[in-house]
Amino acid sequence: MSAINKNLPLKDFAEFCAVVLSADEKNLNTFAKLSAFSGILKNLFELKLADFNLQREKEEISKVFKEKNSQEFQQALFEALDKLSNEEILAFQKSDEIKRVFTVSLKNENEQKGENLKPLQNDKTFQEKLDILFDICFLLSKTIESNLAKKQLENVEKSLKERSFSIGITGVMNAGKSTLLNALLRSNILGTAVVPETANLTLLKYSDAPKVKVNFWSKDRWEAIEKSARYVEQISNFIKSTKDKFGEEIGKFITEEGRQIDIDINDISLYTSAEKSDMKCNLVQSVELYTSLEFLKDGVTIVDTPGLDDPVVQREEITKEYLNSCDLMIHLMNAAQSASEKDVEFIADAFAYQGVSKLLVIITRIDAITKEELSEVIAYTTKSIKKRLEQLNKSSFFKPQNIDFIAVAGKLALMHRTGKAKEALALGYDEKQTGIFEVESYLNEALFGHKSPKANLLICSNAKILYLSTEESINAFTKENENLDKSFEELKTELEIVESQNAKKETELERLLLHVKDCAKELEEFGNAALMEIDARANALRDKIFSRVYDDVKYELNKNKKKPTEERISYIIQSGLKDGMIDLIRDFRFGFSKKSLSVEERLLALFENIEISLDIPKFDAKAFFENQTSGINLNFSVLILRILTSLKKCSRTSIEGFGNDISLHLKDEFITIKKELWKILKTLNSKLMDDFVLRNEEPLNRAKSVMRDEANSLRRQIEMLTFDRQKAKEREKIIQEKLLILGQIQRRLSEIIE
Repeated sequence: MSAINKNLPLKDFAEFCAVVLSADEKNLNTFAKLSAFSGILKNLFELKLADFNLQREKEEISKVFKEKNSQEFQQALFEALDKLSNEEILAFQKSDEIKRVFTVSLKNENEQKGENLKPLQNDKTFQEKLDILFDICFLLSKTIESNLAKKQLENVEKSLKERSFSIGITGVMNAGKSTLLNALLRSNILGTAVVPETANLTLLKYSDAPKVKVNFWSKDRWEAIEKSARYVEQISNFIKSTKDKFGEEIGKFITEEGRQIDIDINDISLYTSAEKSDMKCNLVQSVELYTSLEFLKDGVTIVDTPGLDDPVVQREEITKEYLNSCDLMIHLMNAAQSASEKDVEFIADAFAYQGVSKLLVIITRIDAITKEELSEVIAYTTKSIKKRLEQLNKSSFFKPQNIDFIAVAGKLALMHRTGKAKEALALGYDEKQTGIFEVESYLNEALFGHKSPKANLLICSNAKILYLSTEESINAFTKENENLDKSFEELKTELEIVESQNAKKETELERLLLHVKDCAKELEEFGNAALMEIDARANALRDKIFSRVYDDVKYELNKNKKKPTEERISYIIQSGLKDGMIDLIRDFRFGFSKKSLSVEERLLALFENIEISLDIPKFDAKAFFENQTSGINLNFSVLILRILTSLKKCSRTSIEGFGNDISLHLKDEFITIKKELWKILKTLNSKLMDDFVLRNEEPLNRAKSVMRDEANSLRRQIEMLTFDRQKAKEREKIIQEKLLILGQIQRRLSEIIE
């Protein structure tokens, strides 16, 4: 066993190590003939040439290097390697390979190529990590040459630039939503002429130039409102007054797809204000307000929802659809009117059915109550939500730590931020006491903090794609560099071999692509067959709801001589429909995933014979499923209203008539419900299919691209050797520089991913 001599002077030690590291199986015989090499072995290892083991001694050097882990030794080793390269004892490419193996992360990274990259620390914010990725993208754009890598880089930059985070703001009317938003936006942009005077959904987004897009109701949405008007007096009055006002001209606004128009920001009240819009606000489903406010700059969208007590039930249902895609849900409650039945029901529903796992409840207008009263409000709210979830048999969804409370004096905060600070101070509140700083801190941490799943996924997934592109570029440049040491004849022979191998590989890849297409067709047929079963399963669910409602009413009438409460019947219908439909979607997803897994196992067996990277991120069907389940709320409210209306007329002697009524109601409403269910499952099926094709076709297409790049690289080198040998030497230097940059980028990406 050799023992390395660590007592040598640093310069001698580094030079001896550089010579040993330069040896390989090809040049070892040449080295052995040199008396200097024998002397190096004796001084460094106290070994005779006959006892020298190349692999063992290299590992010993590597071990000592790790122990020393110093900048001084690294610098001395690199200088020794450069000396060998300059004396043409060691190829420049070989020298760089050794350097990359023996490179450690040192603080003075600015001395290396890629010095524009900022040092990465564990406490970097989301924005700082984002800046680092953009820096890496910039460096890669100047370094990589592969068309495939360039395309991947474009996709990453697009993904980073199009990042989006959304905040959903809910609450009953007059909860203080607009006042709080104005305080956050540091502007009175949502004045009383916009919200809450109307019940339109407002989406606030960033744009350098302020603008507004108005979205009118689509035809099917409007028809759903008209239908519900038959059973709800307030909606009936809403429809009648709107039709009386617009007559046949209503068709100019209500179109098949839903009309969208651009308007000047100063004209927003002409479409949203009940007072100024001349009733056009009745025809508006939502408004997209684009502004240059800093708070929205990082891809943040604020979804300002209409009040939950809006008589047009479709607005509440649309609110839930928008909220379902939000990254953070904030529910506002007026301290003097908090934890109303509507508040508690909405929050419980969000936890039980809409995939909300974290909720911020903001208690507004705290300047009107004492601290003791505020504590009572929070305790009562928490208790009420827990009780409601227990009634829904969903108590497992309740965890006190999943609800955060912040108390805010919104009006006073707005004063501080719109030039009326003196008035707020006169009322006894400085800006900090209003609670607005606490809200901002919470929002930043929830959206961009270290524990934000979406922020982490955006950073990590794109870093992985960049890492893969970097690795492929390093491999390509390393291969090209190796070839630069070869003669014209060697390169020509290698090109012939590569072209021959590629022809066989390409044939194999095309065969595998056909297999993927066949498997995709098999999956598509499976998905379509599963979709065909949905109608029958939905009908079974409808019959189940009928039995539960009818049997419950009949039992109460016969045993207790009274009808069940409206609350109980509402619970039976709502929980039964939601749970039943969630089960339908879940079963569809599980069935597809199981089939997909068996198909992919067959493909993987075929892929074993070809070197490809199967690392495409898998579509998160579970997350998509959770994001889609709230969409099944459509028309539940109307169905419940219809059945409750029939319940009021029901008696022991008319129970059969009640059964006929609810059967008709269910049959009628399930036409719409099944359409919505079909739409969700069709979308899920399409996304699962796209994911399957992407994950199985993309690696094959990438392998084809890498093969072609390798052959093209050899052709370029042959051309250079034929016409311009000086250009080949210049190319060698360029490659070395690129490899150093890529190596540093790769280490930085590893840090981000870890």
